[in-house]
Order: sequence, then structure tokens, then C-alpha cells
Amino acid sequence: METEISYLEERHASGADVVAQLGVLCPAMGMIGTVIGLVQMLQTMSDPSTIGPAMAVALLTTLYGAILANLVFNPMAGKLKARSKEEVLAPGNDHGRHSRHFQGRKPAHHRGKTQQLPPAQGQAGFGLARDGATNRGFPTA
Repeated sequence: METEISYLEERHASGADVVAQLGVLCPAMGMIGTVIGLVQMLQTMSDPSTIGPAMAVALLTTLYGAILANLVFNPMAGKLKARSKEEVLAPGNDHGRHSRHFQGRKPAHHRGKTQQLPPAQGQAGFGLARDGATNRGFPTA
């Protein structure tokens, strides 16, 4: 089960990394568009009516790159990472129950049974249970 959880986390992380990489590349693509627009503008400097459209291409590609990165891809990558963590630790699925068990917490159906046991001889309810096994800090009484 632990390997299944690690595969799930790895699969989710690779998808979130792709989206995060798009967020990194968008401003660079915007800058490439800006250079293309400026080159068009400089090629047609003799005709003042073509300067405006070329300058618009230069400015809009920068804007589009910044908007896509900061309003689409970076928030999407953050949500994918957060939802992946929620899915792994969710109480309603097997992944969450097992991950909590691996963290040293007892599942809820065992908790009531162990709390009904009297404390071991000379113990105040923590530490070793009656059979000598540790109870991970949960009270035994």
C-alpha cells in the first residue's frame, strides 16, 4: 500500500511540475513575442502607419505571457499540489487511512478498544501496554 501511495504522489507531482513549468515558460514566450514585434516595428520605420500594430504585438505578447503565468498556470500548479496532498491524506479513502496509520496514529476502530484496557502495573497509562508492546503514547486507561 505504501508503494501505491508513493506512485500516486509521484504521478501527481509530475503533472503539477508540467503545469508549473508552463508558468515559468510563459513570460519567456512573451518576451520572444516582444522581440518579434520590435523587429517588425524596426523593419517598417519608414512607414509610420505600421509602427502602431507592430508595437501592439510587442506589448500584447508580454502581457499575455504574464497573464497566463500568474493567473492561470502558477495557481493551477499550486492547486494540483494541494489537491494531491489532500487526496493522499483524505480520511475517506484508503490512502488517507493508511498514511495516518504509517504516521504512528491508531485507526479509529482500534482506539476505543485500547483505551478500555487498564494501565500496566506501575504505569500511569502511557508507555508500555500490558503485553509489553508500546502503545505510541496513547493512554491505555
